[in-house]
Amino acid sequence: MRRRGLSTTTRSKFNAAEEFLTGGQGQKGEIWVGARRGLFRVDLNRSSWCVYPLPGEMIDVQSVFKDRTDHLWFADSTGHVASYDPLNNTWVVYKLASLFNEGPREVNSIYQDRRGLIWFATERGIVTLSQSRAEWRIYNERNSGLSDNDITSIAEDSHGRIWIGTGQGIVILNP
Repeated sequence: MRRRGLSTTTRSKFNAAEEFLTGGQGQKGEIWVGARRGLFRVDLNRSSWCVYPLPGEMIDVQSVFKDRTDHLWFADSTGHVASYDPLNNTWVVYKLASLFNEGPREVNSIYQDRRGLIWFATERGIVTLSQSRAEWRIYNERNSGLSDNDITSIAEDSHGRIWIGTGQGIVILNP
């Protein structure tokens, strides 16, 4: 089936405005779109798109991020994070809530800093992953300088400072 220049591999009836939640670009220029009921990959070079089933226990895709190794990271509204290796077509799924007593649920944003640390902005603080050490850490109001646990965004400036958007304003970390 062809619609507006894109051929589809799956046809389903849904309202895109209600379904699509986030998006990001992959290593070959493809667009990954996170939705309430699945994950879509749009290949503009081939004018096609396909639907990927959500891995593990993921129920939706709230955040999409591509790291420096070209792995794609996806997070849902229940604290699941999945890493997809497009070269080997493999998934690794993590449940952040199971890593900590009071684990986060919704992941609002994903970021990788210049040192390679993966940061997850959640409503219960920041979760970091050092892939080289296979080490997870959580930072919140009780154990760090965060002014609020509701973390909405993470970015890094040219000086290596980490800017954290919270429900109470901005926090700047100088690691």
